[in-house]
Amino acid sequence: MSLADRLQSTLNELRSALPDVRGCLIASADGMLIAQNVSSGDSNRMAAMVATSLGLGKRMCEAFGSGSLSETSVSGDAGQVFIYGAGSKGVLAVINAAGGNIGLLHLECRAAARKVAEILG
Repeated sequence: MSLADRLQSTLNELRSALPDVRGCLIASADGMLIAQNVSSGDSNRMAAMVATSLGLGKRMCEAFGSGSLSETSVSGDAGQVFIYGAGSKGVLAVINAAGGNIGLLHLECRAAARKVAEILG
């Protein structure tokens, strides 16, 4: 199975495991789209934004002495975006509907982020 197929499979499994997830994507640390399972919106733009958000979060953690950033989130009226570091090369972003099971989401997404990090090397 190719690298792209393995990453796409990881996203598909994540969507299947989490019914409240409206979309997910994997971007490179510099914001290039690698894989996506998003039904609406500009995935390329989303990839750039989540990589930027992760980079800003890392700088904030460094500035505040909070150690290494592993994840961050952005909340809105209609849902949340969860952003997970996936090693030094990748970012996993998950768009979740409002009121979803956040505990289950974190459990599944943290495991998926580790898997993405392994795949990307």
